[in-house]
Amino acid sequence: MRHPTLVSLLAILATASARADSSTDAVAASFANVLTPEAKHDAKQKAPALSLIFNDVVSGEYLEWVELYALASLPHQTRTSQPVVGTSTGGSSAWIAADFAIVKSCAPITDDATGDASYYQPDHCKREDPKAWMRGAAVLERAGKRWRPVAVHVLGRFGKATADVPAAKLDGSVGKGAEDAVKLVGAALADPKALAAAIADRPDVVMFGSDKGERYVTGAKVKATLARWGLAFAITDQQAGITAAGDVAWVAANVTATKAGAKPSTYRVLVACAKLDKGWQIVQLSFARTVAAKP
Repeated sequence: MRHPTLVSLLAILATASARADSSTDAVAASFANVLTPEAKHDAKQKAPALSLIFNDVVSGEYLEWVELYALASLPHQTRTSQPVVGTSTGGSSAWIAADFAIVKSCAPITDDATGDASYYQPDHCKREDPKAWMRGAAVLERAGKRWRPVAVHVLGRFGKATADVPAAKLDGSVGKGAEDAVKLVGAALADPKALAAAIADRPDVVMFGSDKGERYVTGAKVKATLARWGLAFAITDQQAGITAAGDVAWVAANVTATKAGAKPSTYRVLVACAKLDKGWQIVQLSFARTVAAKP
């Protein structure tokens, strides 16, 4: 993978939701809601278990998370595009990978009291980044008549906002029922051949590399790409969980990638695993470039 200037956001959420049915649109709408600060959220839902923002840890309620990340203040609007959605055998869990189409927004920002836009407008437009991009991956579960994201990874590029500090350490917790998936992911990441073999042979398998051009869809393409990369990933720390139905698990990890003759590189990855006919298999991976911690 190449190493562009990136922003990595990993948020383990239990808030934003959308009405659930079996359609791709319902899952995509719930995912899109994560990046819509203006959306109405159910106050009865649990607060996020963890939010990792610019590789830092931020705790608090969902709206506090949005404010701290200041996503609403970015000079861009977003909408999901090219969503790929997979659902578990029982239909109670899902995973999604999608690009967020960035809509340029350089409309005047005015002072609420005076209506004057002269102070805000130059800085607002100056922060526009023609190379900006964003995409994300998530695991969701049914919550009554709704879909609820439980693990979300958003990565992209926003000008000078970079992953310029080491990724915050993950707490090592593993949700009950996710143990076998964690073992699979750990063994697979350590061995390029094992990683390719662990990928499910499904059309809804997606892998995002850390570069904008690294978007691979279908199990066959993901397997071939991993074989071509030939990277072994050593896990530094991790955190894992599982959906309420127990049929889709996620593993978030900070990893170091190595390959003979190449300089080691560090990433944050979210891996989604589904319990299929052959047991646990990987159905989704998303990598974001990070900066290695100093020894």
